[in-house]
Amino acid sequence: MSEERSITDLFLDQTFKLYKCNQSLVTISASTNVLAADQVAYLKENIAKYLYSVYRRRRDESREGEIIPRYSRADDIEPELKITFGSRNTSFENRIYNIQYLIIRTSDRSLQLPRQIFIFINRDGVDSDGKSFNTIVLNRQFNSSSSSVQVNNFIISLLENMPDIETGLVMKEYRLNEKYIETAINELSNSIKDLKDTRVGEEVRLMDGLLGDLEITYSSESKSSTFSNGPVINGNLRNIVINIPQKDITEFINKFEKESEHGEKQTKLQLISEINGFLYDNSSINFENLAIVKFVSSVVNISAEGKIKISGAKIAVGDESVKDRIVWFLLESLYNEKALARQ
Repeated sequence: MSEERSITDLFLDQTFKLYKCNQSLVTISASTNVLAADQVAYLKENIAKYLYSVYRRRRDESREGEIIPRYSRADDIEPELKITFGSRNTSFENRIYNIQYLIIRTSDRSLQLPRQIFIFINRDGVDSDGKSFNTIVLNRQFNSSSSSVQVNNFIISLLENMPDIETGLVMKEYRLNEKYIETAINELSNSIKDLKDTRVGEEVRLMDGLLGDLEITYSSESKSSTFSNGPVINGNLRNIVINIPQKDITEFINKFEKESEHGEKQTKLQLISEINGFLYDNSSINFENLAIVKFVSSVVNISAEGKIKISGAKIAVGDESVKDRIVWFLLESLYNEKALARQ
């Protein structure tokens, strides 16, 4: 696996929570993009102390307990920790991105440290001055158990207090603008509409089955840009969930292409607009006025609360450029939307 390929694969098959940050983890202009030895030691020492306190508490609360304690002090845990840092530049549509990733894991599963992944994305030419939040951070999420959340939050606090950084890191939760999901899916579907899988005897249009069955969650409140905020359907209704089978998606695409051939449509596919039009015709509810807060498909799951997951198995079709195109298109869209994100 090439380095470029491994960077792309790092984003696949994992749920990430989005943050925006005032800078990359390591100064991009530094002569060596690596974590300093004292920074690695700082992370290992403090994570080991945290894990040891959890280990001691769990051992003391256990009725059976250990006859011989596996760890007698925090220092015993440090050798079990592995910290990997990497920095790569990659390009998408003539724009260069600096990708820095930090992976923290332990060889002892009993320590209950889910593999921590932090990916910092900064675009070339955009200043990382420590004041503007021009860096996107993707943080791997796990189950919602309190222990997983606590250790994740603890490591975030460590990063924000990392030594030998001129301006301390500040990470803010990155909630997606109410228009983002709709725009991203429209653009993504248009981007992959004409992709073909040529591995079989005949060309097969990927779009027909790539998205799979869709689940779209609409807020019951109107888009702030359209009306004043507030319920537009029923004050007791929180969200509306719409499920759309894959075969209907194919019909939307075929209908669009036939109308485009006769000059009745623009040349760009607006999938969400097609879906909203169908829903209006069959329900008399104007979904165009409702914000999409969650989109679930076989390719990507996105929620307005700032979570994203890209399916590697589903997009591992055709040549590698298909996977790269989808992954980097979504990352580019996240970067562009950042300026509009709720503070």
